Amino acid sequence: APLSLLRVAFSREEASKVYVQHLVAADGALLWHLLARCGAHVHICGGTAMGRAVCEALVTVARQHGGMGADEASVWMHQLESSKHLVKELWAA
Repeated sequence: APLSLLRVAFSREEASKVYVQHLVAADGALLWHLLARCGAHVHICGGTAMGRAVCEALVTVARQHGGMGADEASVWMHQLESSKHLVKELWAA
């Protein structure tokens, strides 16, 4: 399928800092639909702190939009990763 939406976060180039985790939270309902219903893939590339914050935002998405508890959302994240629907390439700064 063609790319129909691209969201970018520029935390260093804007007066108001926009971080990836903020966009994940803002697009939570759409992300939940894409991940849980459509089998979408997420690739997180960047620093370890950013990766951790994005993963925490995805857990929040699962809790808010998927009705999951904390433990269930954690298991869901592990399932995404083990099925290669969540790929992380992170490095320390």
